[in-house]
Amino acid sequence: MNFTNDLHQQFAEFFTDERIKPYAYLLSKRLQEGNICIDANDLSTLAPEIPYTKIVPASTLPSLTKFVSTDTENILPFVLHKERLYLHRYFRYESTILQSIGRLIENESNLRTDRIASLKKIEPFIHGLKATSSNVGIPLEQQIDWQMVAAIQSVLNNFSIITGGPGTGKTTTVAKVLSILFTINPKISVALAAPTGKAAMRMAESLKNTTLLVDPAIKSSFKNLTPNTIHLLLKPIPDSIHFKHNVSNPLPYDVLIIDEASMIDVALFAKLLDAVSSNTRVILL
Repeated sequence: MNFTNDLHQQFAEFFTDERIKPYAYLLSKRLQEGNICIDANDLSTLAPEIPYTKIVPASTLPSLTKFVSTDTENILPFVLHKERLYLHRYFRYESTILQSIGRLIENESNLRTDRIASLKKIEPFIHGLKATSSNVGIPLEQQIDWQMVAAIQSVLNNFSIITGGPGTGKTTTVAKVLSILFTINPKISVALAAPTGKAAMRMAESLKNTTLLVDPAIKSSFKNLTPNTIHLLLKPIPDSIHFKHNVSNPLPYDVLIIDEASMIDVALFAKLLDAVSSNTRVILL
């Protein structure tokens, strides 16, 4: 009896077909590194990483082994899709994410006209939120206020990603987004969440302490926002991997703001987007 403390090899050895073992090994290793698939064509160049010498072309796997499918409805352990090899579960997660984002983007076309009209009604207020400082030698009117560009796009779109390093104004941009939205509709429902409670609380505190010159009622709305972890937002079902909020029971919010989005694993992200209604604005930081 052979024993190895290599967890990836232990996983690969679960499969009785020698032809799938090198792929199972490398895919397990890549999953640990944060990747959800492998480029099946690169396997031969990565041979030193793999404790297996028999490697067949990936394109032949579906016809050679009972463990690989190209038909995503045929549930087998592995899926070969566009020369990428996935574990079936992670392929489903990726597909759910893509479909959910597509659904949000498709539905925003039905809302854009009304959203543009709402922005035009409060144009003086929006101008008041613009940056008040300028770069040396560049007139203010010639500068591009990227925070405001991001804010307006986030109001217009159902799916937005706001990126930037520390101190670049991501939270200030969110404060501008919410100021605009609360001005348009004081009763709009907003959820703040993050992968960890600490990150969620930090975002909420930053919004409460914003220096934006806005109506006290808007600042009061900021203070009433309750941060959550994504798990608590979705309401976990005890002793289950599922949540109470899902595609059949979507989250009851008009706006969903997620901080530290790069920390979310693919399984949780799929379940989060699956629980978002088509009219919700989703903003990732």
